[in-house]
Amino acid sequence: MKMIPIKNAVAIFYYMMSVDGTKTETELQKVDEIGVQIDVENYIDYRDEMMERCEKQKESVIDEEDFYDVISEGVDKELYADISEDEMVIASRLLIWNLLVVAYSDDEYHREERRLIKHIVRVSGMPTSVFLEMEQLIRALNEVENERKWLETSERPYREIAPIIAELDKRIAFIAESAKNLIADETMAPFIEASDIMPDVSDREEEAVALVSEKIEETSEPAAADDSQAVAPAKEGDGETFDDVKTAVSEFATGIGKSIGGFFGGFGKKE
Repeated sequence: MKMIPIKNAVAIFYYMMSVDGTKTETELQKVDEIGVQIDVENYIDYRDEMMERCEKQKESVIDEEDFYDVISEGVDKELYADISEDEMVIASRLLIWNLLVVAYSDDEYHREERRLIKHIVRVSGMPTSVFLEMEQLIRALNEVENERKWLETSERPYREIAPIIAELDKRIAFIAESAKNLIADETMAPFIEASDIMPDVSDREEEAVALVSEKIEETSEPAAADDSQAVAPAKEGDGETFDDVKTAVSEFATGIGKSIGGFFGGFGKKE
């Protein structure tokens, strides 16, 4: 399986936001959620650096028709970055899932976003069938989430919508379970029950989110709170074989029925 350093994965999220020519506040908010979750200790320290790296790469565009190629070249640099000793990493399936989460965060899955994700799927060696299944799952999740939001804002009495919402929550949990299995297949990690998808927010994570929010207020960019799991370091080695793989999957739905959330995990050490 392909592993990508966490910092480089964050840069890829920013490239993905840019590939359709627009960066929405919702997308920026979702990337900040993911950043805090996958690296609660350090994300705030390199967030702006990764954004600036992407903007600098975009300066190499000569003509408008070059834009996608320049973005794709920038992504490839991140995908093939060297993994240093004790560097935090993320597996390709987690990366792809989180990219889909960002793409769907504004309810518009742009064709250029899909084009870039398909490129990453190919160069990372991820099976096409797995990617297509992920797309189906996140599309289904988005539809169920939107239906739930519509019910919550409707004027129908709660006693009427309560059993419908309960059924929608079951469907969300089932989709979460299916997506987790896809990711666990790559990492050979223990399966995490669907009932575990809503952990409590820890004080450490709340503090990290507060720091991100403060930073973003200074730059007029949005931030959002979410839960996190620590990401374990990778030791020096061949870059492909990992022992003692540990995947911590948390916060699939950021408050069930409110917004699509990503999968975030820690991985074992590279031998």
